[in-house]
Amino acid sequence: MIHIKDTVVEHGQPRFVLPGDGGVDYVALLTQAVTGGFSGPICVEVSGMVQKQPGYDPVAAAKHAYQNVAPTFAKAGVSRPAVSRTVPVSRDRR
Repeated sequence: MIHIKDTVVEHGQPRFVLPGDGGVDYVALLTQAVTGGFSGPICVEVSGMVQKQPGYDPVAAAKHAYQNVAPTFAKAGVSRPAVSRTVPVSRDRR
């Protein structure tokens, strides 16, 4: 499994952001992974640094990251299997 996340550098310090909002070239990443024989799942990872921001909404973050990252699969020529089921996202973070 590949976990993807993203970062920006501000004042010489890394700051994690939602996938697609930073400088990671996901087209190159996906192309290299598939060319190298990878065929497993890819998971979008939201950093704790992002989750701790005031007003963080996990559902909005998931949608935003998906909108950022999903088009890169097509650009990289990577097919994605159809989703056979949906998993509810809970806002309860206990």
